[in-house]
Amino acid sequence: MLGRNILLKINVEDFCKAIEFYTKKLNFILVEDFIQADTENRWVIISPPNSVQIGIVLVKKKKIYLEKRNDAGNGQNTCLCLDTLDFWEDYNRMLLAEIEFVKSPQFCDFGIVASFSDLDGNYWNLLQNNNKDSTINC
Repeated sequence: MLGRNILLKINVEDFCKAIEFYTKKLNFILVEDFIQADTENRWVIISPPNSVQIGIVLVKKKKIYLEKRNDAGNGQNTCLCLDTLDFWEDYNRMLLAEIEFVKSPQFCDFGIVASFSDLDGNYWNLLQNNNKDSTINC
């Protein structure tokens, strides 16, 4: 039987800087951080606040990934969505934490959305759904 937890992967260049960014600026929780004895790889999982069933595994970027990304340019594709119950409170808190927003807040049929970039160039949508009974597809 499948579990209820969801793990997502985000590529990072520096574990310590990424942990600091997510825990200090986005108020994420550091769930796990250890070195795997058999491979000596670092295993880091963070979780959005109030979302213990969702974990984000931070993975060290490989050199080939960095080269391909640099060759491809910056397409600013959103890869993750962060749902909020109070868009303006979280948006303003994130601005104070010097989060780089790449798209200003926009009012859409489903609610409010703004896009931001994390420390390693991964793009996120911060969004608040107006209809509490539906799911936002992003």
